[in-house]
Amino acid sequence: TKKNILFTSKDKIVDYSMEDKSKITDLELSNSIIKILENRQQVSNDFNKICITKNILDISYLIHPIIINGDLLGSLILYSEKEEINEFDRKIIDFSNLFLEKYLE
Repeated sequence: TKKNILFTSKDKIVDYSMEDKSKITDLELSNSIIKILENRQQVSNDFNKICITKNILDISYLIHPIIINGDLLGSLILYSEKEEINEFDRKIIDFSNLFLEKYLE
């Protein structure tokens, strides 16, 4: 089963890993996600309800803020509707975030 990655700004989805990108690009993030990002929290849960945009989803997810020079730029959100987030997934997101921080500095 495939896991999906969302790349967000501080308040909306910029890009994602699914094939049909017309569905959610430029959708605004929910207030709960914005609050997580503003608190600069890395959050992970398996099969809990979360509202990423306007719809409440029952998914496994990992939210990792992207912070450059102390400024919040956005986040990487890894999620799956069928699989739990595992240690390998966490390492991939940590590496991706580290790469983006170095690239965007």
